[in-house]
Amino acid sequence: MTCRMSVELISITIIILVVLILPITLVHGGERVGWKIFKEKNEVFTIKYPSNWSFGKYSEDSSAPINIYFYYQGRSSLAELALYAQ
Repeated sequence: MTCRMSVELISITIIILVVLILPITLVHGGERVGWKIFKEKNEVFTIKYPSNWSFGKYSEDSSAPINIYFYYQGRSSLAELALYAQ
């Protein structure tokens, strides 16, 4: 009987956690985002990136032909994608 009660308690705990976490996930993950297209000036490459991200360059003086980044800064999250080539 004790093992069965433990399994039931674990099951109920998991269900409660899912019910509490799911609405938070849907609020942050439910945003619809379009896409932007970045075309490199020498037409070496083209990349699609989410419209809520921003584009930046590390340095104009760099000898690298590709030295750029895309970043996203939300209320509670941060992401960056750097592209570098020589």
